[in-house]
Amino acid sequence: MTVKATLSFTDRHHQFPFGKGGAGRVRDPERRSRGRSGEMMQDEQERDVALSAHAQEIRARMETLREAFID
Repeated sequence: MTVKATLSFTDRHHQFPFGKGGAGRVRDPERRSRGRSGEMMQDEQERDVALSAHAQEIRARMETLREAFID
């Protein structure tokens, strides 16, 4: 499914891909936005995995008997 949306950018963010910072990058604003959205979704998924791993480790440590602690 495709959804049309209107996005607003600051001048600085709009000019970045066309100037020094965006040399050799995709110049189509729609493709750039789609690509960045994909990166953000992947970042969020990776963050969720990391947080889940931390939560599991915390739960495991909470179940550790005090006698097993190392000074």
